[in-house]
Amino acid sequence: MLVSLKMSYKAAAGEDYKADCPPGNPAPTSNHGPDATEAEEDFVDPWTVQTSSAKGIDYDKLIVRFGSSKIDKELINRIERATGQRPHHFLRRGIFFSHRDMNQVLDAYENKKPFYLYTGRGPSSEAMHVGHLIPFIFTKWLQDVFNVPLVIQ
Repeated sequence: MLVSLKMSYKAAAGEDYKADCPPGNPAPTSNHGPDATEAEEDFVDPWTVQTSSAKGIDYDKLIVRFGSSKIDKELINRIERATGQRPHHFLRRGIFFSHRDMNQVLDAYENKKPFYLYTGRGPSSEAMHVGHLIPFIFTKWLQDVFNVPLVIQ
């Protein structure tokens, strides 16, 4: 299964997967400082967050670029209806504002089809640290409300 995933990664990214190295398309290397122009795009990846805009990062653009979907009130209400529990405050307060596949998870849950959660933490250091706590708190909440197994790579 891992070999298949690595082959899929190579097909999508055009390079072999390397656990200790971010994928291609690194952050732009010029004009990072005060001389940066407004014409430059925002750049966010697991290792870098950059913008030249005084307004900060345009997260709506990043949602489109990353191929995710905005977490809207309708989705939050659906989570509450499906689970019978109040949505996590990270959702209600907009701390987590984008998702992939939550509708598929809810479809499976509502149709009583088995599924599991799978997550991992990016290589922000050689060991886990307190910065990993926020996503783990939310993932634990998902595990509890859906009553499903959780795999952490």
